[in-house]
Amino acid sequence: MYVRIQTWFPFTVQIYVNGHDWLAQQLAKKRSGFVQHDNCFTELDDPVAAQRLADRFFDLAWKSRLNRWAQQINPLLKQVPWLRDMEYRWVIDQFEYSTDVLFRSRQHLAELYPRLLTTPRSTSRPRTSSCSWAASCMATSKGSAQPVPEGSPTRRSH
Repeated sequence: MYVRIQTWFPFTVQIYVNGHDWLAQQLAKKRSGFVQHDNCFTELDDPVAAQRLADRFFDLAWKSRLNRWAQQINPLLKQVPWLRDMEYRWVIDQFEYSTDVLFRSRQHLAELYPRLLTTPRSTSRPRTSSCSWAASCMATSKGSAQPVPEGSPTRRSH
């Protein structure tokens, strides 16, 4: 998560919350085992419990949380009399919904991996779509997969 405030009036606040990091914190609190690589979960001890926790993310009391964070970074909300009863109006600027897929074994992913790379390329529109998402999330036995360079066989614009 990061919180950013403009240094001039009206002191706009921007807050970014990463759902995967939030879920990792919740799993750690519950002492549920997991392995996270960048923004991917590559292992989950209890996928059903992880999904139940992830489903709670949207039901959190967001307005009160956002207002609390805003008050922590903007002391003027408490110090300036005419700002004391003011609240920010919160707007979602960007939202990404993740549809993660967790494979039971590396072998299952290895069998499906070539199709994951070619199917989006051959069926997606607009013509500039790329299919680097699978490659960037696949962990290898030697460590982490590197981002796929532009123009490589697995990342190409059509």
